Amino acid sequence: MAISDTLLLPQTSPFPPTTRRSSAPKNGLQIRNSARSVNFLDLRPESRPDPLIFDLPLFRPGSDSSRFDVVVVGAGPAGLRLAGEVAGYGIKVCCVDPSPLSPWPNNYGVWIDEFRALGLQDCFHKTWPMASVYLDDRKVKYLHRPYAQVSRKKLKTRLMEECAAKGVKFHKAKVWEMEHQEFQSSVHCDDGAQIKASLIIDASGFSTKFIEYSKPRNCGFQIAHGILAEVEEHPFDLNKMVLMDWRDTHLANEPYLRQENKKAPTFLYAMPFDSNLIFLEETSLVGRPALPYAAVKRRMAARLRHLGIRLDGTRRFFDGFFDLDAFYWEGFLSSSLSLSELAMLSLSMFGHGSTMSRVDILTKCPLPLVRMVANLALQSIR
Repeated sequence: MAISDTLLLPQTSPFPPTTRRSSAPKNGLQIRNSARSVNFLDLRPESRPDPLIFDLPLFRPGSDSSRFDVVVVGAGPAGLRLAGEVAGYGIKVCCVDPSPLSPWPNNYGVWIDEFRALGLQDCFHKTWPMASVYLDDRKVKYLHRPYAQVSRKKLKTRLMEECAAKGVKFHKAKVWEMEHQEFQSSVHCDDGAQIKASLIIDASGFSTKFIEYSKPRNCGFQIAHGILAEVEEHPFDLNKMVLMDWRDTHLANEPYLRQENKKAPTFLYAMPFDSNLIFLEETSLVGRPALPYAAVKRRMAARLRHLGIRLDGTRRFFDGFFDLDAFYWEGFLSSSLSLSELAMLSLSMFGHGSTMSRVDILTKCPLPLVRMVANLALQSIR
């Protein structure tokens, strides 16, 4: 019987992969500096958090032994926690991830008692003494169990420190292939490195390509999308997070969406951080097949309309601007781009922008761009 095997750790996410910041009006939610509305369905992340600054103990092919007891593929919460725990028993562990210091894209909410039991009580960003569940317009349940939003930076730093202290090695590469033999397994990486181990643990996420199944999988999927909104005020109790709000009052004037919601309901998940900042998320608890992501976004958009939240039109520009290669947006902000580079920036901006952003570029940008080019030409002559 072979002693090498591969273990799958599915990646779960109670929060969406991206969040948005906006401002808001009506029904207690008011927008600041909002000239006109933006199509919620076109929104993309405004910024990307910086990677952690951490002195990683790296595996060096050729100089270090390429034989480990355990190889963990993936440096997400599950992968790092497991690598550190296993290494604590004196087991030789290597964690393979193409970008182990990159910030996690997902947000996480947890019950405080469960995180305390894991010794992670110093990794909270915000806590609430209780949670609420709205079943319909007449029935609400209050859960007297404290809840928290996890600080992804604190949690990742803490898990990285534990791994380093317990001797875990990290290899920055993407795993291309896994090979299993009778008494050992190995991972083949895109940089040419081959790392051998008795056990490979796949913590690379739900969509992993390395696990083989005896029959087709028929999984249920959870889908969610949310925004972080800056508001003048909101109706949510600051001492309660909303775990689930199944009410569909916001769809009263949208019969098609309401009928769609009856077949496959979604709920609101809300975290009020203070009187002016709140996280709102639309969630499909489970679907087989998965509820289309576009459908979840449409329902979230309906919720924003019901609450009176509109998004500032100027944000469309920056949606695409900060998606450009850093050379272009850094050069633009520092006024160091040449005329040809400005032209390339314009083309790249047009390619990265949403449909409405492209309309704005075509209708509003030519004249200012001509003036900017003229000023640059004059400066070069002088």
